[in-house]
Amino acid sequence: MKLAIDGDQILIADPGPHFQTLKSMGMLWAPKRKLLVGAVNLELVERLCKAFPAPAELVELQQRLRRRQSMIDAERMAEEPRPLVDYPVRAKMFAHQIRGANMALLAFGIIDKEVEE
Repeated sequence: MKLAIDGDQILIADPGPHFQTLKSMGMLWAPKRKLLVGAVNLELVERLCKAFPAPAELVELQQRLRRRQSMIDAERMAEEPRPLVDYPVRAKMFAHQIRGANMALLAFGIIDKEVEE
């Protein structure tokens, strides 16, 4: 089994006897490429790391995704959120709007809260 990460996809070639297990994890077979393809997300990466020996690249990705998720959760639970950037709106934003905008920036990887602080 060969694993590669290409942007926002996890690619697995030669799955061998693990084909059905990987498909049950939500990976899709790409017949033209003869690969199993899955979207990079914390759930899939955690399941792959738990089920198979994980290469260093996948473990690093898992840690990065966990850190991003914990930052999103911290933003969700903040009593009085502060804007991470200057949002281009005229009116004063409500707390839930600031919280949502901050979480979107973190979720899409547009900004890294650790770098900002």
